[in-house]
Order: sequence, then C-alpha cells, then structure tokens
Amino acid sequence: MGNQISSFVEDAFNRIKDKAIAVLRSILPPVVQYAVQHPIQTVTHIACATLFLVPSLIVAPVLSILGFTSVGVATGTIAAGVQSIIGPVMAGGMFATLTSAAMGGYGAATVAGVVSGAAVVAEGINVAVEAANEANWDNGDSGGEE
Repeated sequence: MGNQISSFVEDAFNRIKDKAIAVLRSILPPVVQYAVQHPIQTVTHIACATLFLVPSLIVAPVLSILGFTSVGVATGTIAAGVQSIIGPVMAGGMFATLTSAAMGGYGAATVAGVVSGAAVVAEGINVAVEAANEANWDNGDSGGEE
C-alpha cells in the first residue's frame, strides 16, 4: 500500500512538473522578447508588481527616512517638524496612521494597502500609456513633430 501511494505521489509530481515546464517554455520566449524590446516598461512592471505584493519594501525605509520609527517620531526629522506645525495629533489621522505604521500597529495595514493601491494605479497608467503609444505607432504617428 505504501509503495502504491509513493508511486502515485511521484507520478503526480512528475506530471505537474512536466506541465509546468511546458507552460514556461511557451510563455517565456514572448516575455523575454518583450523585456528586450521594452526594458524600461519591464522594470516598471516588475516594480509595480513587487510593491503590490510586498509594499513593506518601500514603506519601512520611507517612513524611517521621514522620521517615523518603531518607538515614535524621531527628533530633528521631517516628521518631527510636521508634528510641531500641526500640534496635537488627532487619533486616526494621517500623521497618527503613519506613526502607527512605523510602530507596527493598525496603520501598517492601512499604509501597505495605500502603497499596493498606488502600485496598481501606476501599473494601470503604465499599461494605458503603452497602449496609447502602440496605437499612435500603428496609426503612423511616430510621436514627433513634422
């Protein structure tokens, strides 16, 4: 019985592996061709996807640069200057949410969601501009002045 299960699992694994390899062989050539022809767009696609999937890659460093730390607002930073201008911080406001995000509190999910949303919007703009450029190119408009 154990050998049959082992054979079944091994067979299933090999079928999945073979199917995955076949799919990659059909998908990769056009992807590589696109990346070679459009390197800047490829980088922006990858950046947007990365920020959408892992927004903390940018959130933590940016909050730290601004002066939001895991123990609160650091003195002598942009965040401290803003706090001195706005006075008492309202609970649930943007400043409190950014502080909370840096401290790993409720704001972390909110800020991550905003960054993910911004990545989706940026990708949408990227795709729209790319489509518009291709449409202009297909219509014979090289984009330059005549």
